[in-house]
Amino acid sequence: MIDAADGLPRPVPMALEKPKRRNVFALGGAQLITWSITLLWTFIVPRHLGAAGWGLLVTGSSIGGLLIVLMGSGTGNYLVRQFVRDPQKAPSLLGTSLVTRVALVIPGAAVLVLYLKIAAFSGQASLIIAIGAAVAVFALLQEPLDSVFQAVERMEYLAAGDVADKVMQSTLAIGLVLLGFGVTYVAVSSLCVAAFVFVLKAGWARKFYRPELRTTLPKARLLARESLPYWTMSLFLTLYVWIDTAMLSVMAPAKVVGWYGVPTRLFGTFQFAGNMLATLWLPRLIRAHEQPGSHFKRVAGVPLGQALLLSLPLAAGGAVVAGPLIRTLFGPDFAGSVPAMAILALCLVPLYLNIMAYTVLVAEGRQVVWTKIIMSASIVNPLLNLVAIHFFQTRHGNGATGAALSLLATEVLISAVSLRVATRGILSRQNILQLLRCLLASAVMAVCVYMARSLGLIPQGLIGVAVFGVLAVALRVPSPEDMATARAIIRRRLRRSGPEMPPPVPGEGPLEEADPVRGQVGEPERGEPGCQPGGGPAQT
Repeated sequence: MIDAADGLPRPVPMALEKPKRRNVFALGGAQLITWSITLLWTFIVPRHLGAAGWGLLVTGSSIGGLLIVLMGSGTGNYLVRQFVRDPQKAPSLLGTSLVTRVALVIPGAAVLVLYLKIAAFSGQASLIIAIGAAVAVFALLQEPLDSVFQAVERMEYLAAGDVADKVMQSTLAIGLVLLGFGVTYVAVSSLCVAAFVFVLKAGWARKFYRPELRTTLPKARLLARESLPYWTMSLFLTLYVWIDTAMLSVMAPAKVVGWYGVPTRLFGTFQFAGNMLATLWLPRLIRAHEQPGSHFKRVAGVPLGQALLLSLPLAAGGAVVAGPLIRTLFGPDFAGSVPAMAILALCLVPLYLNIMAYTVLVAEGRQVVWTKIIMSASIVNPLLNLVAIHFFQTRHGNGATGAALSLLATEVLISAVSLRVATRGILSRQNILQLLRCLLASAVMAVCVYMARSLGLIPQGLIGVAVFGVLAVALRVPSPEDMATARAIIRRRLRRSGPEMPPPVPGEGPLEEADPVRGQVGEPERGEPGCQPGGGPAQT
């Protein structure tokens, strides 16, 4: 067929460019499991450790996260791009990445020792921080392995590793604190789980690429030079993510910082759907970009529409139920968190769009553009925080509201810039109409949820889901491809639950699809971790 737009042969049809349903099931199921177990961990572990113990654990995790960035984290998307574009060089590049990160452990340890001496922590605090840094090293080594699974589109391995990590860490920590053990034992259990998951993923990655662990200095230099934009973006992103809390801790009492900490933790939890979309679509977008003509623009519009479909109802519902949600989960002491929770819920819409805009830029090889955007945001956001936190703290005694408003304003500015530079020619009339229909459905849902406020949090949530679901179908918010996927999932579930249904004939069932790794029809998914399937930040 000929593409009328440019007269070139039309590439692979768009239907084949969509992420495989196997990967959607794997990442979606894993996110549901890890989200649930992490929420349970949040309600049990901090209360049993106490404020002092919880503070030690958070300090160790924070310093470990900073070390991860300094030692080369943030280059995962670069590795995915290279693995997809040139699979023959993947073993060498994978080995170079692992060896380089191991070599950076020595200077990283020296920096950590210097920091501990300057800060003059107690013996227990120094031990917890050292354990947190060791956990960070294993996380650093896992990143190249995760890039392998994403590049070959075997997301079940990402999902199984994430489930194993979260479930084991949460189960061990909950069991230890309930038995009366302290923060040191919880930290050690996290280190043991991190080491186990790394070994597990290393074994799985060898099924696709065997890393060449012998490298050279020129290869290491090349890797460092080409991945520098990704690392720089990760560094500024870390500053952007943490600067509001750091400033709030200086400008407001500890109680106000706690008010902000609760909604930011919940806000981070609801990023999972956007990160999952980016993980699913990045390999496909990279391949689509290699195609001639306007194929990439047609494909890239699909995940942008899906980001709106997911974020708008979450934002509208989250803003309306912010009060009941905070009071039910955390009690009246956290009433000051309600305004920040409502504002951060609205942040989900620009956040999801920013995640997908960054994914599009990575697929095009224009990640430097995103680095410049985040660098600018790292300058604008502190200035906004300086004014807003001071105003709301002095006038209303709640600087958390100012910090949340600063984040919302910054995310909206990032969206305005990133959508202009990343999606020019991608957003079509169909995307705009889909946005308007989804906005209408979300607004009606929010009104219905608010009117049901006397019924309680759970009935409000059920009413919101039902109203939005009906309106989304009636207004044709999901695309025809998304509706076809939903119907296929329902048929699959009914076929599994029905009595003595014959197995599907290969090539006829809607879930049968070509496996790009094995070059054959893939099996239906299974729920067991580590088998056929049961997951960033790419956070902003």
